[in-house]
Amino acid sequence: MLYVPTNLIQDPEMTGLDIAVWCFMRADSLGVDKTCNYVYAPNILCQMYGHVDFSPTYFTKIGKSIEKLHDAGYFNGKKVGIYRYIAENQSFDNNGEYFRQVDTSDLRKILNSNCGKHPYEVLRQYLLILTSINIKTKYSEWSLERFAAYTGRELQTISGYIRFLEELQLIYVFRHSAFSYVMNVYSRYEDRGVVDAAFSNAKKLAPTVNDKRRFSQMYNQIKAGNREYPPEIKAQILEYCIKENEKREKLYKKNPKYNKKLFDISLLT
Repeated sequence: MLYVPTNLIQDPEMTGLDIAVWCFMRADSLGVDKTCNYVYAPNILCQMYGHVDFSPTYFTKIGKSIEKLHDAGYFNGKKVGIYRYIAENQSFDNNGEYFRQVDTSDLRKILNSNCGKHPYEVLRQYLLILTSINIKTKYSEWSLERFAAYTGRELQTISGYIRFLEELQLIYVFRHSAFSYVMNVYSRYEDRGVVDAAFSNAKKLAPTVNDKRRFSQMYNQIKAGNREYPPEIKAQILEYCIKENEKREKLYKKNPKYNKKLFDISLLT
């Protein structure tokens, strides 16, 4: 079991590979009475995949992540060669006020699964979801945009990563009706019963001022050709625009001077 610092997972300067390297570097350091650890690419890859049958280029890639993590202060150690360090094991636990508990077998499950060309980014998305979960309620209601703020990935890409994690039964996603104006709810897979109990009978909520602003902004992005959204988000935008058009039509009938400025529904279908 690992305790991964939240500030590392949410650090926009760190890539998915960097975070994966830290996790398995830490896994390699765990052991009874171990006070230091030899940090070297083959050791980390052996922890990740159970073998070291990789090209020298890949070893260098891992080595650069080791160096980056060291220079950023995510572990302390003495450099003893190119991309090689003797790490102080205690330093791994002094890099953040908050930690997330992670099972290393779940991380290996991601890396050894058929989750596309970016397994390290899927791993990072998994850890990001864990950092978003409220410890008391055991679930999270973050938007895809909020996840994107940490990774810089497109919303559609993030949505794909989340679906991989669902297929691996590492996370559970409760999706409200596409027309509920409410974010998806995320939890660890084992806590899915808690989420279902909390939300299965939830009433449809009316859109808030922030919801209206968000959907209008996303509509404008689509209209300008600047952004494409995943189907579930696009469905929410469409329903919002339909309801707003109906409301504006009613206002126009009452007052013909009212400038109704209808949304172009054809852009969303």
